[in-house]
Amino acid sequence: MTFATGELETLISGFQTNPGASQLSIRQFEMNNFTLPTDFCEFLLRSNGGEGAIVEKYLVIWSLEELIAMNGAYQVSQYAPAIFLFGSDGAGEGFGFDRREDGLPIVALPFIGMNLAAVMRIAPDFASFLRKERLWG
Repeated sequence: MTFATGELETLISGFQTNPGASQLSIRQFEMNNFTLPTDFCEFLLRSNGGEGAIVEKYLVIWSLEELIAMNGAYQVSQYAPAIFLFGSDGAGEGFGFDRREDGLPIVALPFIGMNLAAVMRIAPDFASFLRKERLWG
């Protein structure tokens, strides 16, 4: 899924953005890891991570350079294999891609007590996650 023209700008209007990632840095990440969803790449090209309010929710999205380090720091591969976190609510919950399913749906996962049984699917894709077409409160 992708964003309509101008939609991403509207969604992140209350978000503290960073300068966008380069197409090259995204491709290098993908060569060493996995192919990121198109809508997430669109976001990274516009803002390489950042934080703030998106549709009345506080959200921290890690930069491309932080993704591997943060997943390692939270030991995601040990506690919730096949989940790849891209950010958090700034508190006790992480958000990530569920690599067990086609389309890489968005899931929520507590940092404390992290395990696959605690994974909650909250959106079919990243664009829907930002639009509030999600199941999270």
